[in-house]
Amino acid sequence: MKQVVIITLISILAISCSKTKAPLMQAPPEKFQQLQISAGEVKQIEKPKVTVLFVVDNSGSMKPHQDTLQKNVDSFANIFFDNSRIEARVGVVPVYDRKYLNDKMKNRFGQERIMNPFGELVALKNPDGSLLDSVPYITSSTPNAKEVLKATVAIGVQWGPEAEESFSPVLEIIQNEELNRTKNAGFYEKDAHLFIIFLTDADDATPGLSAEEFYRTLVEEKSDPGTENGRERVHIAMALANPKKRSAACPIDGSGPIYKFSDLESFRAYKADLCSDNFGKQFATYAQEVANSIAQQRVRLDFLPDINYEITYGLPGSSKEDRQIVQQTNYTFYPETNEFILPANLGVKPIENGQIFIHATPVQLRNIGNGRLNTL
Repeated sequence: MKQVVIITLISILAISCSKTKAPLMQAPPEKFQQLQISAGEVKQIEKPKVTVLFVVDNSGSMKPHQDTLQKNVDSFANIFFDNSRIEARVGVVPVYDRKYLNDKMKNRFGQERIMNPFGELVALKNPDGSLLDSVPYITSSTPNAKEVLKATVAIGVQWGPEAEESFSPVLEIIQNEELNRTKNAGFYEKDAHLFIIFLTDADDATPGLSAEEFYRTLVEEKSDPGTENGRERVHIAMALANPKKRSAACPIDGSGPIYKFSDLESFRAYKADLCSDNFGKQFATYAQEVANSIAQQRVRLDFLPDINYEITYGLPGSSKEDRQIVQQTNYTFYPETNEFILPANLGVKPIENGQIFIHATPVQLRNIGNGRLNTL
């Protein structure tokens, strides 16, 4: 009896296997639908923005330091103008001296003090010194952006100011909406990170304003209502004269104690030595840290993609063929969490209004047998 049962089962299996070979009994071929997901739509991730403001002391003693910044600013510019992940606006404003704003007194050479209007960005300059007929800030789409920045940060020096206010022009730029709408042409954006770079050989002379009050005002301006998350959106660097290394070649302007900028250090401000010959490159090192903190993003998919995912970069509405391909060595995918890690720089040429696109095919269990499940 057992032999009959075994023979019967073998016969059934044989018949079953033979039927699966018939074309009409096979499952229909797999169809894979290619999905295109914009990183700007997944988790509503937008291209990070940053407002970069150089506050430059234009008193007579600052000429050599402006020259040093000009020589070293290339590496700083590369971080923002060659980066497809960050939308940067870079402007320059001189320090302010309210005491001598309207002073018409002349020095022994017949020169008058000429103060830049309070909080107004200086006009952009070409390498030959001619002025650009444009908005007073630089972006990656500004023609010869790096050369324009090099020319513009060297704003020149004059007789005075004598009481250099470094903090007050910053607050004027971010709080005076009329000034921002008109003279500064929308330079300051509320939703952007704020990166301030001070270049001065004197302490701040803004009356009635401490370093703590200045910093807390910046944080408040950058915070969402009811929060203090503006701390992550405020970044400060400064090149200052070293009070322990006073010399004829690198003196400190003013006779009073330097305490405001020293106090600002306690609020995560980065300090470089104004008397060094490479503080501009030191700024670039810090700027890279800022760029990494601003631009690195995690993009999580709602599905596990198979091996046929791809990231491209181009204009919204463009075809995949017209976009730049982001090499897989320039980003990371973690299958455990379905996340793409996009770094500060994707290694593509930045274009205005550029968008990141993720192309992926959802994996299916039946793909196990054809090798398409591998995500590494």
